[in-house]
Amino acid sequence: MKYLDTEYRETKRIKRDNIKLNAPFQELSDWIESFYKVKVLNIIYDHLIHNNRCPRLQVILETEEDCDTFNDKKLRLNFSEEKQKNIFDKFIQIVQRDNLNKYQDERLFVCFAAFEPTAREDANEKIKDSEIENLKSKLADDHLWQIRRMFGSVTFFFFTNKQVEEAKSQGLLITYSKEYLNLIKQYDEFGYLNENNFSVIFDSQENFETNYQGNWFYYDR
Repeated sequence: MKYLDTEYRETKRIKRDNIKLNAPFQELSDWIESFYKVKVLNIIYDHLIHNNRCPRLQVILETEEDCDTFNDKKLRLNFSEEKQKNIFDKFIQIVQRDNLNKYQDERLFVCFAAFEPTAREDANEKIKDSEIENLKSKLADDHLWQIRRMFGSVTFFFFTNKQVEEAKSQGLLITYSKEYLNLIKQYDEFGYLNENNFSVIFDSQENFETNYQGNWFYYDR
């Protein structure tokens, strides 16, 4: 789950510098970590502009696995209402005890996000276009049309579908994945990236032009 750039930058600074959260969020963070056995990096209190300024409490977990802890086991796309209420109740308990009246709102919405996926995307976006071109030259593959990054993945585009299948059969997916991970490693500040959680895809110009009318907007949807 993505969150705003300002929130990502704040959470990144907290993790990098091992900064304690301000009251009352550090106490709540400690409680969540102890009770649910997860790693909390940040807790952000703000208001949802599109929903009559309803207050929101965002719990930023470190990993996707930590974030999944708070999903409804039956409805995977929804948060667990029980866990939302537990955190809501604990937060209200803390702010009422300390007379922090600005946080005492029964409309408070508790939600969760993971830092790690956004950090992986951040590392991918930091690779320079010139570095991509240098990698393409290094691979010296005449069948390779272009290398294109998108969020937390990279696609190696060959000219034809047949060339894609031939490249896969020759084991080039593994080889090119390793080369790209070597390239991105310099930007992986927190050591999150590995061959299991970064998506390397083979596709073709033929597929792009035939099925997406050569339009990146359609392709990326």
